[in-house]
Order: sequence, then C-alpha cells, then structure tokens
Amino acid sequence: MARPKELPDDALNLGFRVPAALVARVDAYCERMKSVHGHRVSRSDAIRVLLEKALNAEGIAAEQPKAPKRR
Repeated sequence: MARPKELPDDALNLGFRVPAALVARVDAYCERMKSVHGHRVSRSDAIRVLLEKALNAEGIAAEQPKAPKRR
C-alpha cells in the first residue's frame, strides 16, 4: 500500500487543512488497515488510497501514462 520509492517528476506535494474529526476518521482507517495487513499505514498513504478510491467511485479514471515516442 505504500507509495513508490521513486516519485514521478510530475509528482506534487499538496498541503491542506482538514477538521480534527476527519483526521480522526483517517487515523481510524489507518488502524483498520494495520489490523488487516499487519503493518502500519501512514496518514499520507491512507489519504492517497482513500482519494484514489473516491475518484474511482466517481468514475474519474486515472490518466494512462503515455508511451515513449519511437524514433
């Protein structure tokens, strides 16, 4: 579930504020994943997974990487 060690060149670092109640829900999700998978899940990883799931549920597909140009 962890992010790749090497992030793509176009990776962005986002920072935003959320209510304490939402942070508590994310922490509860982290604890659930720890009990299911047996290892700690960071808030960042949990938020990344939850955001991906929400976008998929909304039908917003991930952009497919473009194939390198052939010469």
